[in-house]
Amino acid sequence: MIANTLEENLSRGLRAACGHVTDRGELSQSDEFRQLTSCLEFYLPAVLREVHPFWVKESLDGLFHEVAIKTGPQQVDLAGRCILISDQTVTSYHVQLRADPAVDEIEWIDCRLGETRDDVMVRVPYDRGSGLNRIPRLVDRLDSIKWRFHVGFGGRELKT
Repeated sequence: MIANTLEENLSRGLRAACGHVTDRGELSQSDEFRQLTSCLEFYLPAVLREVHPFWVKESLDGLFHEVAIKTGPQQVDLAGRCILISDQTVTSYHVQLRADPAVDEIEWIDCRLGETRDDVMVRVPYDRGSGLNRIPRLVDRLDSIKWRFHVGFGGRELKT
């Protein structure tokens, strides 16, 4: 199981980032939101390691959002691009998660990472940020993307 402190920090960060944002509201670039994405940089690889051997030696070096919406109490939908630390390439991600309202735990998560084309994960060089713009916008394509990695847990029925 994932180290408790990672999960505790993420659930606290999630609740703080949702703060006074209304449901379906855009999360702001607040300090709380930056803390949330920082926690996700460590939490997502830990979750992915439990299912996908690729992640045993891989980590993230940044998350950049295109979508950041509060979808319910302590619940968010985030999508964008992330940097793989091993080779500093950029790929896509989509994460939906909810923190437990009473304890510092993640109630459920659905994480998809690494858009594939022709069965190869799309990875473009980061190159001081220009790699972020070489992957087409995700907002209109999230349901049609074929993802390389997918993991989820909790009480929510996950889409496959």
